[in-house]
Amino acid sequence: MPSESVLTPARRDALRACLAIALLAGPLWASLLHLGDPSYRYERVELTTEGEKAIDTADPWGRTAGTPVSQSIACIDDWARVRTCAFERHLANGSTVPTGWSTSNPEMVDFPPEAGYEYVVVRDQVYEIDYVVNESAREGGDYSIDLALEPVPAEDALDNASIDGRDDPDSVPDPVLTAARTGSAVTDRDVDVPKDPILTGDGRYYRVYKARDVEPSSGEQFADVLLTYVAPVVGLIWIGRLFGRVEVEYVGNDTDTSERSR
Repeated sequence: MPSESVLTPARRDALRACLAIALLAGPLWASLLHLGDPSYRYERVELTTEGEKAIDTADPWGRTAGTPVSQSIACIDDWARVRTCAFERHLANGSTVPTGWSTSNPEMVDFPPEAGYEYVVVRDQVYEIDYVVNESAREGGDYSIDLALEPVPAEDALDNASIDGRDDPDSVPDPVLTAARTGSAVTDRDVDVPKDPILTGDGRYYRVYKARDVEPSSGEQFADVLLTYVAPVVGLIWIGRLFGRVEVEYVGNDTDTSERSR
């Protein structure tokens, strides 16, 4: 005796209904899959202290112009010859500049830098911003606090200015950390790239930057059109045909009908 088919007509209709609903949700699938949306590519450039300059990129052509090596280290790039760098070159000659602050305690000179950076490169030498007490400029019982520069090793400045991607990976967006570790990363969302180098597990320092926006391929654009516009129409037609196949049948008897009409 032949066994009955598992896929009965009712089950086939139920499967068709599920597929029709999935087609109606085509725009949702396109949105979840980010079809038709541009992608964002991030790349890295290695930083080194062993080149001709105190701190430089290992590949000078691997970074777009205008992307600073670090927001914590000023005047690294040749294009950044602005007034701030001229001011710092003046300080590097051994000069000091009054900050307008004063203190009654000569030992208390730990102030945050006003410039927004901690180090500066002048004539291939790295300096740290420092504050010194000018004991000869005493007024009203307080000592004047002057701004100065203190030479430091380039390796120490680069290490202190970098984000440790080994011990604190959560502080770096995942695509940026992937680009720092592997060389590049592509993601469907634009993320904020830290403006400081990232120290990776190989003990090297990398500056990550957004290279370019990647437009979707023609295949992705075609799939986006299908899911967004064609699939819902097909789903509606399919649903309409399924409803046309439904028949309503009363399974009572004449006695029940007559009793209900009294």
